[in-house]
Amino acid sequence: LTIADSRATGPGAWNTWKASLLRELFVKVERVLLRGEMKTDDVKERSERVAEKVLARVKDEEERRKIRTWFDKLSFRYILSQDPDSILEHFSMEQELPGQDLVMRARQTEGEMWQVTVATRDRPGLFAMITGALWARGLNILSADIFTRQSGIALDVLIVERLPDPLHPDELWNKVKVDLVRSLTDRSYLDEILINKRKPSFLRPKGLPRKNDRVLIDEDASDFYTIIEVYTRDRPGVLHSITNTLYELGLTIQLAKISTPGAQVADVFYVTDLNGNKLMDYEMHEKTRDALLKCLSLLD
Repeated sequence: LTIADSRATGPGAWNTWKASLLRELFVKVERVLLRGEMKTDDVKERSERVAEKVLARVKDEEERRKIRTWFDKLSFRYILSQDPDSILEHFSMEQELPGQDLVMRARQTEGEMWQVTVATRDRPGLFAMITGALWARGLNILSADIFTRQSGIALDVLIVERLPDPLHPDELWNKVKVDLVRSLTDRSYLDEILINKRKPSFLRPKGLPRKNDRVLIDEDASDFYTIIEVYTRDRPGVLHSITNTLYELGLTIQLAKISTPGAQVADVFYVTDLNGNKLMDYEMHEKTRDALLKCLSLLD
């Protein structure tokens, strides 16, 4: 019914991205209706089934042992959010890291969307660098999941909209990687690229539904992280502005769930201070909320 209603509304009300969101919602709701809420034992059981599917794709016994050892250190959140082929690809990327600053892969998924995966050593402001490098090359991020391994490796998986130049994807992704590698050693390099992107443009889309910007900060839902939720309307550079502001506040993003359903942005960040502690400070809450609302207002 939702699909029929959206498609009947008009061409702008339905696209590949919205279809993927609705499909994900359907699958997750169906699972809960059929099996009930997941318990710890269910999560372990599902994770083990994923492990079996991953290992079944590998014939070499020594390689299987390496993957099994690596797999046992992964979080349930990561395992249950990735398909077996992607998990194998991520293992391969992490094996390549010792000889490189970062490893990046990009592939076309559904319709005109692309999945970009970046593996590198974690560092303060890394996610802001990645979002900035993508924005600098005209790419709009629809969703993102970031994972930090116990070993200190950061793995970020992002979905972006259609490419600005779909005829030359390899050239575009090479530029993105070059920008990222240079930014890892010289953060000012990316800042210089983004100066022109921050200038107001009269060519930006008009008539998008306006919603009040909201920033919610929760200390109760997690024992280890302060949760920051940001709700605003989508416009160029919004994710980079949010993540860069968190970096400037001295906050480390440990987990993130980025979603852009239509013209609305709903971003959730699990953060700590630079010492790995929750914020637990009302004044810091207010400072964070004010800084985020200010950075969002500057995008208009």
